[in-house]
Amino acid sequence: MLLSGLLFGLPWFVAVRLVLPDVPTLQLALGTVVAAVFFGVVFGGWTAGQRRAAGPAAGDRSLRRALRTGVLPPDVDVVAWRRAVEHRRTVTLRQRWSAPLSFGAATVLYVVLAVTSHPLWWLAAVAFCGLLVAVLVLTPRTLRTTSTLLDELDRRQSVTA
Repeated sequence: MLLSGLLFGLPWFVAVRLVLPDVPTLQLALGTVVAAVFFGVVFGGWTAGQRRAAGPAAGDRSLRRALRTGVLPPDVDVVAWRRAVEHRRTVTLRQRWSAPLSFGAATVLYVVLAVTSHPLWWLAAVAFCGLLVAVLVLTPRTLRTTSTLLDELDRRQSVTA
């Protein structure tokens, strides 16, 4: 939670300082701390809940590698890995529509702000446009990879059963 709060708070402070240079430093610092704590608690708690829901295999580095490559290591706990891979697939299916919608809306918002308010908003527009492209490219790949891994887990479970 602390890390996610810091990762949010530092860029927030810099961005607000650049966009609104007239805000007093103490007021900006207090506002940043409040925003970072809120962000850290909400998203840190959400991230922890997602890890719990995915099970113990979610912390395994070889799982991340398998999700990237589609190759299942030879010595995996089939039950734990199934839970983690199915969780990843469920999250990806949900994000298939929600992530492009939110990143697309944010891109439009920041383009409008850049045109009407301050040119620094173009940085946020470019960042969210990049996230939109990444989601559109990576989501189908992740769905293919998780399907491949689940098929291999099914095959291994039927061999051991």
